[in-house]
Amino acid sequence: MARQTTTRRSANAQKPPILIFVPFAICIFLIILLLVIYKKRKETRRHEQFMAAQQELLENEENMDEIIAASTAQAERREARRRAVRGNDEAGAEDTDEDEIEGEGEEGQAPADGNEEEGAGEGESSRAMKKIGKKKAEKLRRKEEQRRHREWLDQQREERHRQEELFDEEYRARRELEGRQRQKEVATLQEEERQRLAKLAELEETERQRRRKEIEHEEKRRRTMLEKNGPRVAGIVKVCLALILGNANYSHSGGEV
Repeated sequence: MARQTTTRRSANAQKPPILIFVPFAICIFLIILLLVIYKKRKETRRHEQFMAAQQELLENEENMDEIIAASTAQAERREARRRAVRGNDEAGAEDTDEDEIEGEGEEGQAPADGNEEEGAGEGESSRAMKKIGKKKAEKLRRKEEQRRHREWLDQQREERHRQEELFDEEYRARRELEGRQRQKEVATLQEEERQRLAKLAELEETERQRRRKEIEHEEKRRRTMLEKNGPRVAGIVKVCLALILGNANYSHSGGEV
């Protein structure tokens, strides 16, 4: 019995103390804690970037609506100005036609006045006809110049209108392209966020399974140790009880003597 006790004590002395493993456990716990904190911070940054991208997309859509409304109002103002200028040109053309009609009336009165003057000679009538012809030619020339000027103004207005339409189309196309690019970026961020969440869920599931396996393994190891060392522990308990009972009997018998 003493030999068994000595052997058990020597085996316990050869085992390393449990306190040696405490620093390693603390280091492992701190490393796991730092990894969890880093992962949380990374997830927070990704979420903030995602929310900032969505906010920027909403602001771009609002700005695009405002720009389209401003472009529409500007186009309406340009159309109103063109109508006003066209009305002024038509009014000027009517004034020119009235001047021509008055000039023709004066030309018609000139021969009548010449006929009333019975004493006028052939030289004066020929000079009057030349003068009337010059006036008519001058009026026709002015009319032609005004017509060409109106055509030139119309061409300039049409050219400006085409340039403004091209500019508006290019601007709208550029804004639509930028909007599509932002939508693609947001879709990419959403897909990355979805993949990140899926990976995180997969990691959590893997961690749960690993912990469950560790718990099952620990329980299995304990059951195995209990089954393996059960008879030995029972024998040790019996020996201890026998020693205790023997010491009690010895003490009792010694007291009687």
